[in-house]
Amino acid sequence: MHDLKQQFPLTAISVYLVPPQEHSQFVQRHTVDIAFGLYTAEGIDANAANLAAVSMRLVAAPHHPLSRLPSVTRDDLAQYTQVCLTHVQDDKLISEALFSGNYLGLTMFEVIRDAVINATGWALLPYPLVKGALEAGTLCTLNHDLALDSHYYRYVESDNRGVVATALLNKVAHFLAVLH
Repeated sequence: MHDLKQQFPLTAISVYLVPPQEHSQFVQRHTVDIAFGLYTAEGIDANAANLAAVSMRLVAAPHHPLSRLPSVTRDDLAQYTQVCLTHVQDDKLISEALFSGNYLGLTMFEVIRDAVINATGWALLPYPLVKGALEAGTLCTLNHDLALDSHYYRYVESDNRGVVATALLNKVAHFLAVLH
């Protein structure tokens, strides 16, 4: 954001964090010009454009009981709290829990990651977000043979993308290209 403000010093820029499931309504109401987020293949909005595939990891804190297992199953995961993404749909909270009714729903992947680092539970998180914590040893990848949904980093935009939104889109696309 610093680079954008340097490039466009007289432009007001606001960042609003909402789950990807809420992006389309914010763009359609012209609340925002462009929205970026991580979508499952099933949750892809028809108006969203693909930027990159993102690999996901099942993770837990090193001292979490699941981290001690050589391999985890659905039954293992169901015994412990999943920290998952939550969004509003038709005025109801919807949590994207995978295997259990035992969950803690939060609205941002960064907050989910921090809760998992604090051993609140386990989560399915984007690898670029947890790479540093995995390398530092504050998170562990859970070994499993479960089939997980594919995830894609995508964007939804209004009808007339401006120069600031274009510059932001280019920066995000470059960042994602460097990750691969």
